[in-house]
Amino acid sequence: MDNRVGKNRTHTTLLYRTELLGKLSGI
Repeated sequence: MDNRVGKNRTHTTLLYRTELLGKLSGI
């Protein structure tokens, strides 16, 4: 369960960072 939460949190962070990079790039 703990491992699952950690994985989910990391995944969300990656998605957020990708979205942020996309906005900065103007995509």
